Amino acid sequence: MKCPRCGTDNREGASFCTACGMPLSGFNQSTTTTQTTNMQNNPQQNETNNGVNSNQPVPTMSPSPQQPSTNGNKNNKIIIGIIIGVLVLAIIGLAIYFLVFHQEESTTKNNNNSSQQETEQQATGESFETTVGEGDDTVTFIVQNECADSSRSEDSDTLKMYFSTNLECSTISFMYSGYSSAQEDADFYASNPYWEGVYEVQRYNVTLNNGVEALVVQLDENMGAIYYPLTDTSNVEIDLTANNFSAETIQKYVVVKE
Repeated sequence: MKCPRCGTDNREGASFCTACGMPLSGFNQSTTTTQTTNMQNNPQQNETNNGVNSNQPVPTMSPSPQQPSTNGNKNNKIIIGIIIGVLVLAIIGLAIYFLVFHQEESTTKNNNNSSQQETEQQATGESFETTVGEGDDTVTFIVQNECADSSRSEDSDTLKMYFSTNLECSTISFMYSGYSSAQEDADFYASNPYWEGVYEVQRYNVTLNNGVEALVVQLDENMGAIYYPLTDTSNVEIDLTANNFSAETIQKYVVVKE
């Protein structure tokens, strides 16, 4: 049995249409057939009866707009923040490094300048020159820095005295004089209020680098004087305090410029 409304085939004797629910009782096959034929000849009417108008547009469901992802933006902001933080720390570190480096460099330069002004030494390499004498009776000695690297206490034509912190050579002085009792042949004794007793000094000659023999008066194993002759009546007395006062030490520290 066909439904007179929608045309759906239903089983014989069915009370209602299984598709649209229209009551089928009281309809015979001829009535059903006639209505079915009319529905087939007038499909528009059929669609109207079913509550559907083919001329009316079928509404479509538009997709809902996608919400922008917030997790990606948060991650990007975190990454940008970390990069900015690293750059700021790097800039601060470089600024501190350059400030400290330049300050230390400036301090070192100032200390070097002060030390150079205090010593007043015209150093060239490991040594410098000092000239002692009067008039034509002058001689120039080469003084090693290790024996005069601290200060110059006197500086004149007749006396130059140097002090050093080096234990191998602590002091050396050059003094012009016209006479010295050390040149006498008599026994030579030395005493000092700070010494215990009187010392009999040793006298011997040392040949210097220019071939000149200089008289040496040695007080003890660490102290002595060298008398460099300028003329028959004048000389330069060189007082030397060294860790080991010997002929080798004298030849090392008393060097004449030729």
